[in-house]
Amino acid sequence: LFIILNPYNTSNPLHNGIITHEAVHATFTLFAKIGIELKTLDSEVMAYHTEWFVDRIYAILKKLNLLDKVVVKK
Repeated sequence: LFIILNPYNTSNPLHNGIITHEAVHATFTLFAKIGIELKTLDSEVMAYHTEWFVDRIYAILKKLNLLDKVVVKK
């Protein structure tokens, strides 16, 4: 499973919303691959896995010294 983000795209800067958006796609893809069915009344599994992907993305950006390329939208 790959998430491709471009921190150098100045016309569409990388921001916290894009990272979260792509992490949700990755979570759904993971669940489809391993057979987890989401239930709307129990969102904890989705939330924990999305958080895990977001944490990994930020860890990689930090390791590559690219955190300064991420815009935090308010």
